[in-house]
Amino acid sequence: MSSYSVDKNRGTGRTTRQMQAMPQKGIFISCNHACMYYNIQLTRKLNRTDIRVVGPDWVTGMSWQGHTYSAIVLDHAYPDVNPRNRFFYNYFNQALTRVTK
Repeated sequence: MSSYSVDKNRGTGRTTRQMQAMPQKGIFISCNHACMYYNIQLTRKLNRTDIRVVGPDWVTGMSWQGHTYSAIVLDHAYPDVNPRNRFFYNYFNQALTRVTK
């Protein structure tokens, strides 16, 4: 028997649903740079090439400053893949203020 737990929700379409629900020209933040290729391919499969896929460093590098966005969506799996740290979430919450209603 394996000593690690398996995510029973993996492959259930959560990322697909996140992207489908996004407004046009939103920002989708991948878990890490290794996940970006998959996410970009998924936007193509969903015919949502208007979505800009970025890595977490887009948040911490503060590239969002001075711009407005239709949406900024964090991949649902980010908390599981990355340690929860105040640094990232502090900047992420600041970036969310740049989303226009």
